[in-house]
Amino acid sequence: MAGDESVADVAALLAAARRVYEQSYGGEAQVAVCAPGRVNLIGEHTDYNQGLVLPMALPLVTVIVGSSTSGHSCSIETITESADEPRRVDFDLPTESSPLTRGQPAWANYVKGVVQHYRAQPLPAFKAVITSSVPLGGGLSSSASLEVAMYTFLQQLCPDDGDKVAKAVACQKAEHTHAKVPCGIMDQFVSVLGKEGHALLIDCRSLEATPVPLADPNLVILITNSNVRHSLTGSEYPSRRKQCENAAAILGKSSLRDATVQDLENAKDRLDSVTYQRAQHVIEEIERTAQAAEALKRGAYQEFGKLMVESHNSLRDLYEVSCPELDALVAAAMEVDGVFGSRMTGGGFGGCTVTLLQADATDRTIKHIQERYSGHPTFYRTTPSEGARVIKKYWESGPRSVNSERRRWDNNVAADQVAERQREGDRDKLKQELYQFNKTVEHGFPHQPSALGFSPSLELLAIGTRSGAIKLYGAPGVEFMGLHDENAAVTQVHFLPHQVELVTLLDDNSLHMWTLRAHKGVSELLEIGRFTLTGPPGAIPSVTRVTAVLAHSSGELLLLGTEGGHVFVVEVPGFRELEENNISVEDVQSRIPEEYVGRRNLECVEALQENPLNPRQVLIGYSRGLMVLWDLDRRCAIQHFLGTQQLESVWWMEDGGNILSSHSDGSYCHWTVTGKDPQTEPEKQETPYGSFPCKAISKILQISTRQGPPFLIFSGGMPRASYGDRHCISVIHSKTHVALDFTSRIIDFFVIRDGERHRGDPNALVVLVEEELVVVDLQTEGWPVIQTPYLVPLHCSAITCSHHVSSIPLKLWERIQAAGKLQNLHYSRKPWPINGGQNLAPDPPQRDLLLTGHEDGTVRFWDASGVCLYPMYKLSTAMVFHTDADPNDNMNQSTEGEWPPFRKVGCFDPYSDDPRLGIQKIHLCKYSGYLTVAGTAGQILILEINDEAAEQTVEATVVDLLQGQEGFRWKGQARLDLREDPVTFPSGFQPFALVQCQPPAVVTAIALHSEWKLVAFGTSHGFGVYDYQQKNNIMVRCTLNPNDQVALEGPLSRVKSIKKSLRQSFRRIRRSRVSMRKHNPNNAAKLQEINARLEAEALHDMELAPVQRKIEARSADDSFTGLVRTLYFADTFLSDSSQSTPSLWAGTNGGAVFAYMLRLPPVERRMDNQVTAHAAKEIQLMHRAPVVGLVVLDGRGAPLPEPLEVAHDLARSPDMQGSHQLLVISEEQLKLFNLPKVSSKAKLKLTALDGSRVRRVGVAWFGSSRVEDYGESSLVVLTNQGELHVVSLPSIKLQVHYPCIRREDVSGIASCVFTKHGQGLYLISPSEFERFSLSARWVVEPRCLVEAPSETRPTSHSSQVHRDQPDGASMENRNFRRNSDNYENSARQVMEHALLNDEKVLQEIQKSLEGDQMFLENSLKTKPIPGKVLSNGD
Repeated sequence: MAGDESVADVAALLAAARRVYEQSYGGEAQVAVCAPGRVNLIGEHTDYNQGLVLPMALPLVTVIVGSSTSGHSCSIETITESADEPRRVDFDLPTESSPLTRGQPAWANYVKGVVQHYRAQPLPAFKAVITSSVPLGGGLSSSASLEVAMYTFLQQLCPDDGDKVAKAVACQKAEHTHAKVPCGIMDQFVSVLGKEGHALLIDCRSLEATPVPLADPNLVILITNSNVRHSLTGSEYPSRRKQCENAAAILGKSSLRDATVQDLENAKDRLDSVTYQRAQHVIEEIERTAQAAEALKRGAYQEFGKLMVESHNSLRDLYEVSCPELDALVAAAMEVDGVFGSRMTGGGFGGCTVTLLQADATDRTIKHIQERYSGHPTFYRTTPSEGARVIKKYWESGPRSVNSERRRWDNNVAADQVAERQREGDRDKLKQELYQFNKTVEHGFPHQPSALGFSPSLELLAIGTRSGAIKLYGAPGVEFMGLHDENAAVTQVHFLPHQVELVTLLDDNSLHMWTLRAHKGVSELLEIGRFTLTGPPGAIPSVTRVTAVLAHSSGELLLLGTEGGHVFVVEVPGFRELEENNISVEDVQSRIPEEYVGRRNLECVEALQENPLNPRQVLIGYSRGLMVLWDLDRRCAIQHFLGTQQLESVWWMEDGGNILSSHSDGSYCHWTVTGKDPQTEPEKQETPYGSFPCKAISKILQISTRQGPPFLIFSGGMPRASYGDRHCISVIHSKTHVALDFTSRIIDFFVIRDGERHRGDPNALVVLVEEELVVVDLQTEGWPVIQTPYLVPLHCSAITCSHHVSSIPLKLWERIQAAGKLQNLHYSRKPWPINGGQNLAPDPPQRDLLLTGHEDGTVRFWDASGVCLYPMYKLSTAMVFHTDADPNDNMNQSTEGEWPPFRKVGCFDPYSDDPRLGIQKIHLCKYSGYLTVAGTAGQILILEINDEAAEQTVEATVVDLLQGQEGFRWKGQARLDLREDPVTFPSGFQPFALVQCQPPAVVTAIALHSEWKLVAFGTSHGFGVYDYQQKNNIMVRCTLNPNDQVALEGPLSRVKSIKKSLRQSFRRIRRSRVSMRKHNPNNAAKLQEINARLEAEALHDMELAPVQRKIEARSADDSFTGLVRTLYFADTFLSDSSQSTPSLWAGTNGGAVFAYMLRLPPVERRMDNQVTAHAAKEIQLMHRAPVVGLVVLDGRGAPLPEPLEVAHDLARSPDMQGSHQLLVISEEQLKLFNLPKVSSKAKLKLTALDGSRVRRVGVAWFGSSRVEDYGESSLVVLTNQGELHVVSLPSIKLQVHYPCIRREDVSGIASCVFTKHGQGLYLISPSEFERFSLSARWVVEPRCLVEAPSETRPTSHSSQVHRDQPDGASMENRNFRRNSDNYENSARQVMEHALLNDEKVLQEIQKSLEGDQMFLENSLKTKPIPGKVLSNGD
């Protein structure tokens, strides 16, 4: 492509320089070195302000070849085309009396400066030739590249102490003194210390550098040279530096690094406007750079790109160093799909731009820029490269024949290097075909929901959360997720009628406009504007704090009711306030009788409703109880309804002549729109649940039916004393009255209706509660619940473990489905009523199961094949044991004639009756249908799938893992009491054998071999093998350290409830996470705590680059060294290499690996003869690090197949001819041993950085995205730093690594489970799994399209237009009132996922408890700006 220059090969530059050297000086150069240019990704003009920068070294380099010579005269020549004349310069070595001085040509001054400031003596004279692929004046630091290359060349002639930082400082000093450019340290620093595959976060004050991974093969850093030449030696560069120094002095800081935005604001009147702008850029740019480094670590490229654009705008507008050519290049790049961000780079006034983009978007980006840019740009596709290095060094001696031989040897080496580069290039291409990291979809129920919305025309449901996320759901598979930049709770969600836009209100009082925009055939959720109400000067915050929102049916207006009683009218989508249409509280009060107003004001606007027959009339409800009918055209009140009780909600009936209002005393009133003004009494007032004090009815609605009486639906209203702890929605229709009783707090609800324009009979009641979404069928007798295809509460009982099984055989799949259907007979048979959008995702290529173990002893089977995590079947292990649970204890039952008529709905009930039931390990054999489940109290159940219910007794075997060791006494929990009588088990998985470990400690490892009919199990005391065909134990090995008393203590048992009634009460009396009705008095304190934590994290992240650490041996007396971490069955070579044998391998927390040889009788005598086990091998790792995984590789280096996999023709038979290898994965390293000798063959230290440990490991098959039949088995590793590594097998070489989980998210890391095809899932909250993919071929992500409804927007206010259904977002509008003081967020970041902003979420995953959500207050923005795009699947 024209203008697209491939980066010049170092070898080509070297050959050209050597050729010119021989022509100019005769003979061959002794030394060849090179040093790279750099591109600064972000952090411009911050280096000389002691700030942060984030550059990377480029493959563009300066090459110097030369030799030492006698005498004092030096000669240098450049063959760089754009260098100024003359191209050859001679000068004498400097002395104290005669230092080198500046002169012409300019390029030689950089060389002279380095020679002058070189740090070692005596420096010999030299001859050298210079060439470079770094464009001069392009902002890619050609000067630093030349300086560092020259210094590296001199190091070969006269070695210095090797201090790289001092080397960079000396080169910087050379530029200061001889080029007269007062540059910062960044350019020289990265040219010296650059690291391949990494950018470098440099602290220009401490000179500490932290490598930031940037090796994603799907990314390209495109450099575009405007070919507008700039020079920094004029007045502009020194002028900017001087302005920054002046600003720092006025602020009383040593540099702008120490200044904050608040410092700058406080000194604004002491700074002239230009100096103020310069300082503002530097302060904000330093903060941007820190955020950008964090985003890059997380792989948040959209966020990084956004910061790049912000940086460019600041350089253009505040620092004023851009130019029209650079602005045009950035603008053109940002118009191309696949471009994350673009900015000018370098000093400015011309030069280059740097663009971060997807690799597959490179060609179209170049083409688009060439079409849009009036000049002649040059393009460089680059990746992070190494810093300065020596290419060649040898000293000439001996006869010419020797030198000829050396040249021949050099040529051979060069040929080998070319071949190696080609092989590496081929491997890099193959990696792109095999590996690609994506976070694709979130499964489960949104954590801490706070708002609900619904669009009848789009048939889309919207849920906002307290952490600022907005999620949209339609038909199964249609999902979208957006994230507000502000870390604030979403309090309301409103769809604009008949449009694809929606508006969100946050508790920081900001409004945000989102749209569903089609892009490449799929829709993406895009924030297109934001707005904050501004009151008159001096107005108190309550004047503009929004409490109620009405999206007008015209689709063009928003009516915003406030805490101060005002109603503001805003035009959308532009968020323009129509001041002439605003409704002030004074206008309303002027026509109210004085005796009604009295000394009380009207309080906040509680509700806004539109007349269903005349959209130009709205009803304004005030908290005081007053309701006002307002005419938008006449701008006056038509009628006043003088309520006396505190208002909670209003509902305007479809006939337009009747209004319902609900109140805080548990009553609701019926009002008639008569025109009589004022109306002082309601037509009717009712308190549904009696005359005793009742709780508020927070929301009410009445839906008419075509035949018969209407449906009356309201939330709350329960008698305060008796049932004040209930979360209820009452449904009344004809003579049927039901109080739907939920186990968690109600957020909001709405009703879906049948018919055209959704005006028919009620179809379903949709209720969002704090822990689940419940949909009630209103058309089937008994009003059953409709099973949800998504948003299922994974945490209905706390998740304790998970297990993924890929490619389930169809027969087993159908049997599990059939068993699950029998469990779901109580659900409605009606289809799912929310069906908006089109699911365009291809059908899943295979059937995958996710099994989750829970605290209540259940194992839940989920269809994990596609975007929706759908519940298939639930297995309960509690019925095997005697527990405190009463089988008749069902809160769903209600006594006939009971008042109120409660009916429990929903499945969220996270409280286990006996914590010993908790599931800890699961293993399913998909070929045989055998399942092994292990629990907290040492119980291991073996189950088999059965299509019919069966009555049977579970046979128990007690295994003593202590083997009679004296002096040990178990102090932990007692084992569970097995039911001795036959138990009737429903169809599905039925237990037939139980292994009970003694002591009854938590089971820490299990393995199932269904072909051999064996189960291995381990705890903190030892491990054993159980034959479930003969139902007897085969062997036991005690691994307990005699000094380990902790292992005998056992887990802390929770205190069980004494009585059922107490247990039920405590289930309901749950501390609210945050007061939703009042201001939060501790807001400032919480914010200070958050800011302090973020600042500490920022400082921690900017520490010195980590160095490789030495692995130190752990003490054999450490606690839990005997804990069994992993168990593995293998048919391999243990005693000799001629005959394989079944074996069991066990790895412990103390770095020990035990191997047992298993002798199995022939199949025909399997029931007669016993299986025996004999100790065969034992390995003790020197560093005693915990063993987290074991894998045996066959003669081809492939992992051994699963049991029965070969028998089902689903895997190739293992190679039993070549030697096998054992791969031991410890927390510290991967180590490969040859079998049967167990001799060490190779190792890989993935954890060579301080604090890093292997936490999870799995074997995965990565198929090529280009060649259907090609793939590789690899090892996938997750560390405690949250980083994923893919390691090749059997070579155990690191292939790729990606940041995935925050290192602070300990529970998320612990919950991670890998699939067999390069995907994974981990908990991001107690109720949500995040799915990620490492495979370029296997990706499960939403692909969906939502089109604008065909209905036309109502425009005529004179016509009778029925309103759309309510969007359900009005109930919580008063529940999030908080003080709106302007707090500055000192570390504003857009997180990869909003839930991880709150550290307490991490604790909730472990403890299944609920903590306070801390909110970060962001600065309010009044100007609508483009937001962050989060397409479905991003």
